Amino acid sequence: MRKLRSQLAVAGVCCILGFMLAYQFRIINFQETKINSQVDTSQITVEVDQLKKEKDDLNKQINDLQNKIKQYQDSAANKSDLNKQIVKDLNNLNLITGNTDVKGQGITITITPKNNMFSADITSSSDVITDKDLIDLVNELRFAGAEAISINDIRILADTGIKTSGGVTNIFLGTKDRISPYEKIVIKAIGNKDKLNSAIVFPGVLDVIPSSSYTVDAPEKSSSIVIYKSNAVTNFQYAKPVNK
Repeated sequence: MRKLRSQLAVAGVCCILGFMLAYQFRIINFQETKINSQVDTSQITVEVDQLKKEKDDLNKQINDLQNKIKQYQDSAANKSDLNKQIVKDLNNLNLITGNTDVKGQGITITITPKNNMFSADITSSSDVITDKDLIDLVNELRFAGAEAISINDIRILADTGIKTSGGVTNIFLGTKDRISPYEKIVIKAIGNKDKLNSAIVFPGVLDVIPSSSYTVDAPEKSSSIVIYKSNAVTNFQYAKPVNK
């Protein structure tokens, strides 16, 4: 009977997670409304308002489903050691996949553009932060044991691609989110704050940031940093589990 209850709890959690991911997928795949000069402005306004309402409704449903998952976790944790291990594994999975907000000690790196960033002299990518620079910093943080990383409050996961686009205009973080290299960039990392700080201040690490165009503050160590959950959804089309 205990085994049956455990299986039912796991099945319920998996089912709710499936629904949650499906709703998230719908939100992310809202297509941009195509507008041309022939379209009536009032009709555009109605369509935009409808999309906003639908998005708000879907966000509410996602929050409701996440609350139900929490109820399943609490219920399962009170019944057996096996279920407690299942809940622990599920919590770890949520941390890895970025499905939950996280808090802990860590560091914050602030990169601020100088005034001359907007001058006509800035024409080369060597004067501007690029995808490679951010990738180098993220890799240094991960090598130092960072358990969660965000750039401008956008969660950076294992499958988050970082790519410069439009010359030196934008840097995409994943396929949907993007930041501007001409605006302040704040990188947060949760982990052992002393190890993370030592890794970043190591000679040469911050030299990837063009000093002629940016001011890089000394990393700020903190006992409590919050990194928000990711809104990205990973859909595996080709990678499948190997049956043992």
